[in-house]
Amino acid sequence: MTKLEFLRRNMGISQRTLAKAIGVSPSILSHIERGRRETYPKLRKALAEYFGLPESELFASDGWPLEVDLEVRKLG
Repeated sequence: MTKLEFLRRNMGISQRTLAKAIGVSPSILSHIERGRRETYPKLRKALAEYFGLPESELFASDGWPLEVDLEVRKLG
């Protein structure tokens, strides 16, 4: 599970709601959350701002979403 999906789920936000807030389709957001698609800089920035985090906490430098540490996942 990516950190992005983990945060969204823990905050009780639907994919549709988040996708609308950042201006993409739920399908694109789903692909990003599942780690099947890298993100472009504008979208990384929008997602980081939405969650109030630096981009580096959600995405690798190449644009791929970071995964959640298994220990963190157990706590959530």
